[in-house]
Amino acid sequence: MNLTRLLSSVSTYSRSFSASCLAAIASTKNTSDPLIKSVEFEDRLASAWLISQFIDKRPRFYFVGDNETIDGAIPFDMFGAKFTHQGEDCTFETLLKRFGLTDIPGLRELAQIVHDIDLKDDKFNRLEAAGLNAIINGLSESLHDDRKLLQQSGAIFDGLFTLFGKQVDNKESRRSKRVSSRPKSDL
Repeated sequence: MNLTRLLSSVSTYSRSFSASCLAAIASTKNTSDPLIKSVEFEDRLASAWLISQFIDKRPRFYFVGDNETIDGAIPFDMFGAKFTHQGEDCTFETLLKRFGLTDIPGLRELAQIVHDIDLKDDKFNRLEAAGLNAIINGLSESLHDDRKLLQQSGAIFDGLFTLFGKQVDNKESRRSKRVSSRPKSDL
């Protein structure tokens, strides 16, 4: 099964999702369709990870078929959704901005990678994009199960977030050490 779109349901649109968030991931069993096979779903997986890590600690994900809906669901990363591509942003970037998460170390770098994969415009020219794309596509081919793919990809996004967050912290630490070690006359 490949993901074809991702939905999320919330009781109200506010700063954060409610504790009883329902999220539905639409998938299709029609894997013979070449258009579905070519769909990039890293943005959907990254967005689901973002929701579970920063927006709602206890979302419930449900898988639904094409043109199926869940009462109260707010679709995202699909046509007509509240949380989807906005201007030049992918869904992950839209969620970051809408929920005020842009200043969290590591998320900006992860958003740039997801953007480069999803929009294929090399806007950020992130070398990691090809690797993440290959890993997610390989997992999709080997797992054949959307729930397992969502779970396994979560660990990958956790690792990337941790790595990039530490890199940002280390750069800031080195920068502050350089400034504090300068002689007062240089400041």
